[in-house]
Amino acid sequence: MAAHIPQQPCNRSTPSVGGRRRKSGDAHAEIVISPDGMLAMATLRPAARKGRPLTAAYLEGVLGGSGITHGIDRPALALAIDECNGGRVIENRVIARGQAPVADEPAQLVLQPRLRKSTESLPHTALAGCRQNTPGQAGEPLDHRSRSPFIVVQRGEELAFLCETVSGRDGHTVTGAGIRRQTQAPEPLEPGRNTVREGDRVVAACSGRFVTGTDAFWVEDTLEITGDVDYTTGHINFPGNVLITGIVKDRFRVWVGGDLECHGALDAFEVFCKGALTARGGIIGRGHGLVRVVGAVTAQFIENCAVESKSDVEVSGSVLKSRVYCLGALRTGERGRIVGSELRCGAGLQCSRLGNEAHTATTVACGVDFVAERQMERLKARREQLIATLDELERRLEIARTAKREREREHAVGLLKELEARLQALSVRLLRNPGAEVAVDSRVYPGVTITIGTAVFTVDEPLKRVRFRLDPETKRVVCENPP
Repeated sequence: MAAHIPQQPCNRSTPSVGGRRRKSGDAHAEIVISPDGMLAMATLRPAARKGRPLTAAYLEGVLGGSGITHGIDRPALALAIDECNGGRVIENRVIARGQAPVADEPAQLVLQPRLRKSTESLPHTALAGCRQNTPGQAGEPLDHRSRSPFIVVQRGEELAFLCETVSGRDGHTVTGAGIRRQTQAPEPLEPGRNTVREGDRVVAACSGRFVTGTDAFWVEDTLEITGDVDYTTGHINFPGNVLITGIVKDRFRVWVGGDLECHGALDAFEVFCKGALTARGGIIGRGHGLVRVVGAVTAQFIENCAVESKSDVEVSGSVLKSRVYCLGALRTGERGRIVGSELRCGAGLQCSRLGNEAHTATTVACGVDFVAERQMERLKARREQLIATLDELERRLEIARTAKREREREHAVGLLKELEARLQALSVRLLRNPGAEVAVDSRVYPGVTITIGTAVFTVDEPLKRVRFRLDPETKRVVCENPP
């Protein structure tokens, strides 16, 4: 709808605007209202040399004649008048806006802000483009291995909350015509498995990966990685079970709160696992790898790394140039070899070959609790520090005896007694299983040293199909052929 109202009518029958009649060359305005009635735009043309300029009263009359009563932008209107009177043609300047309606929002579940970017159903190759949870402080170099595409939640963490109904408002056009508001359709969002409703909120029933679908969300207690652990996945830090169908590349950490299964090679840099570890493609450490597992370890082979387990270790192939500590037994397959390694097996060792023809140094300690042994080493180091501190305090007391130094000495003596008690308790645990044995099904070569308890046996000639055990009477390691 357009309205062209000159400042003065063309003839006497035309009404005046703002109490003035038009003269030839006066400034004038044209008003256009958008089809939806939400915008009013003005085109202003300046006066000729002797014509009269635009005035606010004139434009108010033009607006009233056009029926525009709402949403008038008077500062913009005043600016347009000034520009026009300065000799500039103003075209399609917005001078009034209607108010759009705001829909009513029904009550619905809303995800917590940090959970609104889940990457469910993305292919493995697409994960690189949606990384989250990036650590690092300003100014620190960014380690891209620390980036992860997975959202991990903890048990009991709030996932979603119920947002109450929010009332909207009606709208209107620039002419004042009302526009009724609508009611927004609720977004379908239902809690799925491993979630629990608690009143007006939904919490995680277990720790795991948060996942969203088209109309639901849930928590996965197992993280399945279809492919490799590399820069597309970043370091893995997951509270549940983890299944990796590819390989774990070097320099990537894997921390798992449950069981870990890797179908490819586990290029171990730093692996911590609170459950059991299965490495079908073997474990490679490149000399710096560390694998610590609470449960049992099953691997095709172990090479150039340190593996520790509080249970058994099963290796179908060989153990080469590695350090393997376990509280249970270490067993290899029918052709399993152990060469150039350091073993500490709480419940014994069974293998096919021990050592090699080159007489590479290989050490085996059986029946020892390596955890207690490590704790004792730390406590002994602390004891040496306390003894040195006590010696220094005694020296100072000889020079000048003060109450403060007496208290410091008494405190140090008390700490030393506590350490001695703890060391005594650990010494009982140290010899975990004096009945542990080393059984070799094929050959043992010189260069192998076997310790059971505190007794040591050094192999100085090749042996075939032998068993080593601790004689309870002589307290020596004896070598014998099994029946």
